This record gives sequence, structure tokens and C-alpha cells, in this order.
Amino acid sequence: NNAKAAIDAIKTDAELTAEELLAAKNTAKAELGVYVNSSNYRTEEQGLLASAIADGKNAIDSATNISAVNAALANAKAAIDGIKTDAELTAEELATAKTNAKAELDSYANANDYRADQQALLASAIANGKVAIDGAADISAVSAALANAKAVIDKIKTNAQLTAEELIAAKAAAKTTLESYKNSAD
Repeated sequence: NNAKAAIDAIKTDAELTAEELLAAKNTAKAELGVYVNSSNYRTEEQGLLASAIADGKNAIDSATNISAVNAALANAKAAIDGIKTDAELTAEELATAKTNAKAELDSYANANDYRADQQALLASAIANGKVAIDGAADISAVSAALANAKAVIDKIKTNAQLTAEELIAAKAAAKTTLESYKNSAD
């Protein structure tokens, strides 16, 4: 009787395989559960993350052998890796803001509206603005750098402004000259 009990206590290959598979599934699901920290994701991405983890755990549970468990875990991790973190999204948004700000700066003033000396000042203001935009650490700093560059550009006089000033000065000079020809005896 003891011999039969001892033989019955020995697990069959199928029983051992089933235990190993269950252990592999539990280990894979536990690993998936701690693969990333959901607090590193924005609300919308947290929902995607939860779905990817749930789908991964379901695929792991459906696996019929250890290699399928490993494949399901790898696929779930790949799906999770495709979800962008808050830091990744913030970096993309900052890069987009910088690109847009530099494009806006490029189109803010038409160099043909300026004289040669002012065109050089304009080119310098645009170049300096782009350096400031590139150095911005966040979107509000990008906006500030763009606004500062525009303010510098706005101070550079266009050909039309300079011509108007020259006309006013010429009229004043002509008026002064004419008044000096007046004879005090007249």
C-alpha cells in the first residue's frame, strides 16, 4: 500500500507541465503588472495602458505552453512600449511648439519691406529669436521667446517708416529755410 501511495505521489509529465505552465503564467502576469508605472502617463494613455495590460494578461492566460506565455508577454510589453509617457508627449509638444514658433518668426516680417541696414538688423533679430526659442525649456518659454523676438523686430523701422520720417524732416527743414528768407522788414 505504501508503494502504491509513493507511486501515486509521483507527478506525471502532464502534471509537471501543467504546474510549470501555471507558474510561468503567474510570473508573466506579475511581471506585466509592474512593467511600467502608470503615474508616468497622462489620463488618456493610462486607459490605453490598462487595456494593453488586461489584453496581455488575457493572452498569457490563453497560452497553451511556456513559449506562448513568453510570446504573449513580449507582445504585451511591445504594446505598452508603444504608448507614450507624459514626458515623451511633453517633449513632442515642445518640439512642435519650437518648430511652429520659428516658422512664425520667419514669416513675421518681410525683409523686402526694409532697407539694407535694417534687413541686417532683421536677420539678426530672427536668428537671435530662433536661438532663444531653441533654448526654451517649456512651451511658455517658447511663447515668451517668440514674443520677445517680435518686439525686437517691431522696433526695426521699415522703408516706409523711414521714408515718412525723412519726409517730415525734409518738410520741417524746408519750412525753416523758407522762414529764414523772410525779410523782417516785410
